[in-house]
Amino acid sequence: MALPRLIIRKVDKQTASLDAHDPVSQLHKCAFYLKDTERMYLCLSQERIIQFQAAPCRKEPNKEMINGGASWTINSTDKAEYTFYQAMGPVLAPVIPMPVADSLQLNGSGDVAMLELTGQNFTPNLRVWFGDVEAETMYRRGESMLCVVPDISAFLEGWRGAGTVLFILLFSLKAEVL
Repeated sequence: MALPRLIIRKVDKQTASLDAHDPVSQLHKCAFYLKDTERMYLCLSQERIIQFQAAPCRKEPNKEMINGGASWTINSTDKAEYTFYQAMGPVLAPVIPMPVADSLQLNGSGDVAMLELTGQNFTPNLRVWFGDVEAETMYRRGESMLCVVPDISAFLEGWRGAGTVLFILLFSLKAEVL
C-alpha cells in the first residue's frame, strides 16, 4: 500500500495556503494535498485516514478551507544525506581509455598454459581474471599482455577433462593501497 503524491501546504486558522513556499518545521501546522485532485486532502476522521474535499475560500482565492482533521502538526523533523564512499580512496586518474582485447592466443597446455592478449590501452597495473580467479599477469606494452591460465581445479573440483569449460575474462586495476 502506498500513498499518492502529496503536496505539503502551510495551514493557518483552518485554511491551507496554495502559494506559500516556506519550509515547514517542528510544531508547524500543515495539510497534505493529494496532487492532481479537486481540493482533496488527507484527513483523520474517527481513527481512520480519509480524503476530505476542501472548500474554496471566498475572501482569499489563494487559500482553501479545511476542517480540523485535515490539519496536521509536525512534531519532529529529520534530514538524511547520503554520500558515496570509495573504500580504496579517490581515484587518482580516470580509467579512460578503457582496455580492449582484440585477440587471444593460447600458448602451451596443462600446467604451463599461457594466454597472450593483444589489444589497446593495456597498463602495468592491469590484472586479468578468469571469472572470479585472478591470473598472474605480465605487462609487455600498451598492446600486449601475458597471463598464466589458472589450473582448472580453481574453477571446478574433480574435473576429469571431459567437456568444455566456459568462463568470463575480466580486466581490473591493481589496488594500490599504502
